[in-house]
Amino acid sequence: MMPETVTGYMCATDWEFELGEAAGGNIVYASVADAKEHRKCLDGCGIVEVKVTFSRVIEKGNRWIDQLEPNPEGK
Repeated sequence: MMPETVTGYMCATDWEFELGEAAGGNIVYASVADAKEHRKCLDGCGIVEVKVTFSRVIEKGNRWIDQLEPNPEGK
């Protein structure tokens, strides 16, 4: 089971101006080192730590079926 809240790291400019607005989305990295490896802008932009909190499932893909709905056959 996934944790309700996950800590991540992202470009401070993305967080301040683009989070929730960017058509292609924004990347949240698992570590500061991972962010630095993939984003060359961070020396100028800075890095922020973010908390991503699970809210709800919008569309149930195949991976969610067994976790969220009881099997009607009891299997």
